[in-house]
Amino acid sequence: MRVLDQLFGHEETLEGLWRTSARGRLPHALLFEGPSGIGKFNAALRFASGLLCATGPGAPCGTCPPCKRMRSGGRRGNHPDLYLVDPVEEAREGSSAKKVLTVSIKIERIAVRGGDEDCAEGFLRLVSVEDGWRIVILRDAHLMQAPAQNALLKTLEEPGKNTLLILETSQAADLLPTIRSRCVRVNFERLPLETTEKVLVQEGLEFSVAGTLAAWSGGAPGEALRLDREGCIGIRELFLTVQTGERGAFGAVAELWKLPGEFIGSTPKARDRHRARVALDVLVDLLGDELRLAEGVAPELLAQRELAVSGALRVTNPVMLSRLIQSCLELRAAMAGNVSPDATMERCFLLLEESRVTTEAVFR
Repeated sequence: MRVLDQLFGHEETLEGLWRTSARGRLPHALLFEGPSGIGKFNAALRFASGLLCATGPGAPCGTCPPCKRMRSGGRRGNHPDLYLVDPVEEAREGSSAKKVLTVSIKIERIAVRGGDEDCAEGFLRLVSVEDGWRIVILRDAHLMQAPAQNALLKTLEEPGKNTLLILETSQAADLLPTIRSRCVRVNFERLPLETTEKVLVQEGLEFSVAGTLAAWSGGAPGEALRLDREGCIGIRELFLTVQTGERGAFGAVAELWKLPGEFIGSTPKARDRHRARVALDVLVDLLGDELRLAEGVAPELLAQRELAVSGALRVTNPVMLSRLIQSCLELRAAMAGNVSPDATMERCFLLLEESRVTTEAVFR
């Protein structure tokens, strides 16, 4: 398991929680909430490592046997007193990878069913192997199905000694009010752009790319890494060439399928559907900043700020931009059905091309 030696932007929050634990006042359930991609899950792992560390509670030393167990054994680690529920990664590893975009946490991962105790409830029934904490971390806890959430309530209401549940989520409103009320909520904020950029450089991104993605993600390193993984800068550049007339709609569609990027799906068509969804999201981001710029927002405040400052953003009629954004959102929603990704992107690029032609006609 990868446990960070330093957690940029959130270390002060963890220090406060470790001090609370040292005073014997740590609650049995914590809700780590905040925007997606800002490091809440990494914070949960580091916090758990600091509780299980032989020198803890506090920042993990990284060298004691418990810390070494946390760092070994791949994604889940080898520490016997830590249990992870990570629905997206588990879906990627299993046969349901094609459904990873709509994955959920089922009741079997939370409560004992049919004698199978490989679940959060079964884990917490056991005695601590190292005579300390028993910790369960639920990543993307909002993905719990209703039966799973109801089953979790029993565990929250009857916590065992030295047991801790950490629910990590970017959508706390999707959790039952009774779950939220039984957890102490810990809010995490977006990171400063300079800090996000530093994290991305440490992750291996080039400095210029890191700066672009730090701003685009709004201070969310995880989101920035997703943008990089899915080749969103290349997709954005493709849309810009259509806006400027450098490339036509049908040529752009053909080019889209050739761009590098990691897309999820068990078949080529499924991966194309994911690529089309990503592309539509990129265009909505781009058009949204063009609309903000047209409405008078300062260029340096935009997510696509380097394009705005350089004059690369195409500023047109706000009404036209709003209509184009609405059309893109409708195409994005239609992707939930059995719609052809090729036809969807043809329609998308044609709409973009038509808006350029109309704008040029108005200002001619």
